[in-house]
Amino acid sequence: ALPISRAPAASKAGHKTADHYGCGSQYWDERYSKPTERLPFEWLRHYEHIAGLIEEATRGERGSCILEVGCGNSELSEKMCDAGYREIVCIDSSSVVIR
Repeated sequence: ALPISRAPAASKAGHKTADHYGCGSQYWDERYSKPTERLPFEWLRHYEHIAGLIEEATRGERGSCILEVGCGNSELSEKMCDAGYREIVCIDSSSVVIR
């Protein structure tokens, strides 16, 4: 399996570092409330970087049930769907991004 290192610190001015990502929904609600944050954001890794891990975890079974916790506005589930996965459930603690 490929190691997943900690997400790098945000490089945009005014963004907190990755250390704040787990501080609860308030951080994410505030972040996703900003008009500048409407573009997809990959807080962990892009699909291309973890596709092998997903393939390994599902044993290549495209019918596997996958739960994406902390989906935000990530394109991860869309990319997994493009790869043939169809049983994907996405959840997030931020009510702002889920709307």
